Amino acid sequence: MTVSAHNTEGPPPADEHWQGEMLWQYVERMRERDERDPDGLTTAEEIAGLVATARAIRATAPPPASVSAAELQDTAAALRATIAEDVRSRRSARLAELFHRLRGVLRPRRAFAMTALGAAAAALGLLALRHVHRPSTSDLTLAWVVQDHLKFVAEGPQFVSTDPGRVAAWLTRQLQMPVRPVSSVPPGWALLGGRRCHLAERPVAVQFLERAGRRVSVLQVHRYAGQLPVLQRRQVGELTYEVGQEQGVSVVFYRSGSEVLVLVGAVPKEQLLELAGAVRQ
Repeated sequence: MTVSAHNTEGPPPADEHWQGEMLWQYVERMRERDERDPDGLTTAEEIAGLVATARAIRATAPPPASVSAAELQDTAAALRATIAEDVRSRRSARLAELFHRLRGVLRPRRAFAMTALGAAAAALGLLALRHVHRPSTSDLTLAWVVQDHLKFVAEGPQFVSTDPGRVAAWLTRQLQMPVRPVSSVPPGWALLGGRRCHLAERPVAVQFLERAGRRVSVLQVHRYAGQLPVLQRRQVGELTYEVGQEQGVSVVFYRSGSEVLVLVGAVPKEQLLELAGAVRQ
């Protein structure tokens, strides 16, 4: 396997520049997708390979003048040896986490990393772009909720404010649906802002809470007619919740008629249940 060296001084050759831009488009498409790829093994290998290469680039200071064929071969060999079995069981939430780790690694040094990763992608055979669509459905699932939470947390709020009324008013205007302010939370939790999105073919209001560096997404779905996943049913007073966990991320679903409240975060289930009870007051 051969890889053309590229000196970072001056503009990159046209072909390497094109590869870098195509790779960035690939990452963007994968980041925005909403469901697992039917060919999950290939996709997970691609993403893990990109993450490994990006980490190596990011860890090098100053940036190397080129990415050698030996480095790329080592990356490919390590990839095959360490994750070939693991990726077969990867689910969408884990895949989403890899997308966001890659994005975070690349963001500070996109100009350099994209050129180097373009060569890496060519060497590893990773430039087969695919655009994956979520199957049409109207039901919320645990995997989708966790995956979208990881995406939302990585991207952060579109409207930044600690005022519950202002955040709810902004979301109400943006989504043309009533949004409940997250104004009652246990001590230590802080509101960061809100974000509009679509989930299960419905507009969804997302509000972010944070405590000690841990973020929780509070999703509100209006006029939801689909099914909720059957998980661990928990009765708290007169309220019934469906509680689940995937890839270390806890999820609490609560339904009242056609209104659905979902809390998602990498926190213990009991803590998320307590937060859910406070949020819905």
